[in-house]
Amino acid sequence: MTTTHSLARWLLSALILVVQPAYADALADQTDVHNRITALLDARSFAELDAQMDAARKSHSTAPDGTPLLQLYYSAFTVNCGCTEHSIAEPDALQWVRWRQALEQWRRLAPQSINAQILYATYHISYGEYARGTDYAKDVRPDQWKMMQTYLDRAATLLQSMSGPAREDRGWYAAKLRLLRLQGIDNRHEYVLLWQEATQKYPDYLPLYTLAAGYFEPRWMGSEQEEKALIEHAVALTQSFWGESLYARLYARDMRYDQTLDPAVDWPRMRKGFERVVHDFPAAVNYSQYARFACQYGDLKALRSAVKHIDSAQPLIHTWGYSRDLFNRCMAYAKSGTANKKPV
Repeated sequence: MTTTHSLARWLLSALILVVQPAYADALADQTDVHNRITALLDARSFAELDAQMDAARKSHSTAPDGTPLLQLYYSAFTVNCGCTEHSIAEPDALQWVRWRQALEQWRRLAPQSINAQILYATYHISYGEYARGTDYAKDVRPDQWKMMQTYLDRAATLLQSMSGPAREDRGWYAAKLRLLRLQGIDNRHEYVLLWQEATQKYPDYLPLYTLAAGYFEPRWMGSEQEEKALIEHAVALTQSFWGESLYARLYARDMRYDQTLDPAVDWPRMRKGFERVVHDFPAAVNYSQYARFACQYGDLKALRSAVKHIDSAQPLIHTWGYSRDLFNRCMAYAKSGTANKKPV
């Protein structure tokens, strides 16, 4: 038993050593990070987890699309709660229990670990969303709402109890902002104060802006006017180091599932933002988003430029609002369309 377990851990360590130097490519999406974290948790390789997360924090490394690797670690369990486009097959309840037990052991063995503390809190947030399910609010059962609230309350207690480096960590702020949105109450005053504190400390931490844009969506706690104001303010805050790229990212996020376009968007400005995004982070997912909106806005030149960098045989369909029809129409438009005439 001991020999087998040691061999498994050696093989896991060897895999990590092989891929770690290239993790800016290998950890390109949330599912991959989830698989790495859960494998390390199952192996009780807590020191390795701390080493990887500390390295991501120190180096400010990003995935190819520009998402901070540290946040991908902290958001590892979102792929199991059905709450993002990166969700994978739901685990059974026993898997959630095993992960919780591993996280609790990590916290006991390394009580000073920032990563263990924050990841344990984000686990509770994700499990709360998992317990709620993916149905529309009107179809969620009372017992599901109650279970969700129980886990959100536990996450709130955990975050509130943190102090020192953990309380000051960018992951703490992102977790707290996510929690405030899910609590479903009008807490915008608290939210804005916390967001201002977070962006003053970490002005170049992308999740702080995507989380806030989500909070102020009309379907959550805001309105179209508030969401637009937030985006303009966020772009102004980051103009010196990101240019207009945040404008493109946040409006692309806003319209990610819509076939209709937001009338508030200035397409030439969004195009400029996308040009900066793909210059800084020439990932297929970024080019795919660029192509989608260039098509919808009837910008044939930009569309043809972007589609050169995507695999039309294996499209990233979530970047097209999960619409194969939109993707096919845009590919046809790129081949034979007329400039300044939007695809039918």
